[in-house]
Amino acid sequence: MRQTTTLLVLLFAPLFALAGPGDTTVVRAMDHLDMTWYGNYRDTAILPDGNTSYNKILMVYTMGCASNGCSDWDYTTAIHLYEPTGALDSNVASIDTISTNPLVIDTTWNVFEVKRIWELGRVITPYGGYMRQGSAGYDNNWEHPFVFDVTDYAHLLKDTVAFSAIYKGWSSGFSATVDFIFIEGTTPRPVVQMDRVYHSYGQYIQTSTFENTHLPPRKVAANAAAVDGQFRFTPTGHGFVNSLNCAEFCNRHFTLYRDGSQVARHDMWRDDCGMNPIYPQGGTWLYDRANWCPGDDAIIFKDEIGAIDANTQDSIELNIDVEAYSYTVPSGETPAGYELHGVLVQYGDFQIDVDAELTEIIAPNLEDEYRRYNPACREAIVRITNRGGDALTNATIRYGIPGSWIQDMAWTGNLEFGESEVVYLPMVGPWPWDNAQSAEFMAQVVVQNDEVAYNNMKHSSFEIPVVHPHNLVVVTRTNAAGAETHWELYDDAGSVIASRDNMASNQFFYDTLDLASGCYELRIMDRGEDGLAWWANNDGAGYVQLRNNGGTNPLFLKLPTDFGTEYRHMFTIGGELSTSSETLDEFLDVAPNPSNGVFEMLYSGNGAVESWTVVDMQGRPIQTGKAEATRTMIDLSGNPSGIYFLNVITNEGAITKKLVLN
Repeated sequence: MRQTTTLLVLLFAPLFALAGPGDTTVVRAMDHLDMTWYGNYRDTAILPDGNTSYNKILMVYTMGCASNGCSDWDYTTAIHLYEPTGALDSNVASIDTISTNPLVIDTTWNVFEVKRIWELGRVITPYGGYMRQGSAGYDNNWEHPFVFDVTDYAHLLKDTVAFSAIYKGWSSGFSATVDFIFIEGTTPRPVVQMDRVYHSYGQYIQTSTFENTHLPPRKVAANAAAVDGQFRFTPTGHGFVNSLNCAEFCNRHFTLYRDGSQVARHDMWRDDCGMNPIYPQGGTWLYDRANWCPGDDAIIFKDEIGAIDANTQDSIELNIDVEAYSYTVPSGETPAGYELHGVLVQYGDFQIDVDAELTEIIAPNLEDEYRRYNPACREAIVRITNRGGDALTNATIRYGIPGSWIQDMAWTGNLEFGESEVVYLPMVGPWPWDNAQSAEFMAQVVVQNDEVAYNNMKHSSFEIPVVHPHNLVVVTRTNAAGAETHWELYDDAGSVIASRDNMASNQFFYDTLDLASGCYELRIMDRGEDGLAWWANNDGAGYVQLRNNGGTNPLFLKLPTDFGTEYRHMFTIGGELSTSSETLDEFLDVAPNPSNGVFEMLYSGNGAVESWTVVDMQGRPIQTGKAEATRTMIDLSGNPSGIYFLNVITNEGAITKKLVLN
C-alpha cells in the first residue's frame, strides 16, 4: 500500500497547522511514475500562477519501487525542470518513403523550441535487492522521501511546467513521485537573476581536456539589482577503471574561483555512507563515494561569492578546477566521469532580517530518515537554521511532550543566512517519558523579533524504547577484524558508564552490568565502517547480544550486524510504557501488521498463553482476551489509527508486540 499522502502530512503537518487558510499549497507533479529503463520520463504540472509571494518552496521527491519491483542496482536519478527559452532550433529527419523518378528529397527539418534544463535534485537509488526479495525488513512497497529547498526557482515554478525524472538505469526499476509545497510569505532573499553555468556528464581521462570541455571559465552578466550572489554546484563521480579507483571511489577536491580569486574548496566526497538511513542494502552500500551514497541525495555545494555591483563590474567570471589525475583507459572499458550541474544565483537586498527556523526533529522521530537515532529517550536532537539576513547568535529552544512536560535550553552560536546547526537537548531525570500524555514530541526555537512565525515549531511522532532487565550481560563475539569493533554505554546524562575496546579477533567477551532505572544508549561502532557481518568482505561474522544475568531464558536480544559505521540501541530500565523484550524461546507473530483493523495473532512457544491485552500509547487497555488456540483474531476496527501494543501473558513470562492500525 502506498503511503505518500500520509507521509507528506506527517512531514509537513506543522506547516499546515500554523499557516492560515490558503497559505500552503501542495501540487503533485508526478505520481508513482515508473522508471524502468535508461531515459527521461516526462510529465507536466499546473502550478500556482506566480502572482503570490512564497517564503519557502519545497520539492519532495519520493522514491519507490517500480510496479514490477525494485532493481538490484544503484542508478543515478534526477528531477529536471524544462524552461522555455523562446529560441528555435531544428534537426534533420529522414522521410519514410523515397522516390527517384521523379527525384524526391529524402530528409526534412524538424523545428523545435529550445528548452533550458534545470536540475532540482539528484538522488542515487539504493541497491534494491532486499526490496525485490522481500527480505531484511523491506518489500516492494518501499518508499523514501527526499526533500529539496527550491525556493529560488519560484520564477520557474509557475503556470504549466514540464518536468522529467531522469533514470540512468539498465534494469527496472524505481518510481518517482514529486510534490511541490508552496508556503506563502515574504521571500527572505529575492532572486533577481539565475544562470545555469554548467550542465553535463563528462568522461574524465585527462584533467585539462575534461576542464576545457566541461568546466571552462564562464562569464555571467551582473544584474543591476543584485547586491550579492551564491554559486551552487553538484558533482558526482561514477566509474572506476584505473588504479586510483577514480572517479567513483577516490576523494578529489574542486576549487571555485571568482574573477581569478579563490572562493572555496570542497572535497567531492561522502565519508558517511556507512550511516545511510536506508540500511542494510543488498550491494556495496557502505563504501564511501564521490559525493554520493546509494539511496541518498547528492550534496549541493553552496558558496557565497561576495558582493555584486553592476556599476563597477558588468560581468562575473566563474571557474572550477578539479584536483588533477590522469590514466589510460583499459581496452574495452568505459572511462569514468562526473555528472555536473552548476548555477549562479544573484540576489537583491534581504527582505527579512530575523528568522530562526526549527528545521528538523531528528530524535525522537519515527520518520524513516531518522531511524538510526530512534526510538530515543536519552536526548532530543534538532536542527535549527538561520533564514534571516542578520546573524543568529542566541535563541531559546523549547521542547518536550505537549500536555506533559516542557523544558527550555539556551543556545548560543553564530549562524549566517542559510547556515544550520544540529543541537542536542538533554532530557535528564526525573525521567520524562514516564509521564508522557501523548505520542507527540514538540520542539520550538524562540528568538526576539522573529519576523516569521510558521517555521518556529515542529512536531514528531515517537515510540518509547524497549525495557530491559537491570542486571544484564553484554556478549560480544568479534569477527576476524576484532580491533575494528568497540562499544560504549551512555546513561541519560550522556556519560559513558561502560565500554569495551581493543578486542582480539574471533573471541567472546562478557560484560555484566547492573543498571539503575533510566534511559540508556548502547552504541556499537566499527572502525572499518562495515559492521560485524557483511557479505562483501573477508571479516566473517560477529555479533553483540544482550542476556539476562541468570534465568531459564537468558538470551533476549540479538542486535543487527550489517549496520555499517555504527548501531545505536536505546533502551530503558524501569520505564512504564516501554515495549517489553521478547525471548528467543518464545514466538509471537501478528499479521497483517500494519492492518486496517483485523490482526491475526500466532503464538508458538514453550509456555501456555494465559491472557492477552491490547493497550494504546498511554497504556490504556483497549481489548483483552484469552487465547483458546495458537491462532487468535483481534479486531481493532473502530479504534483511532495509530500505534498499539499487544501484551501476551504466558506461564513463563510476558511478550509485547507493536501493532500499527492504519
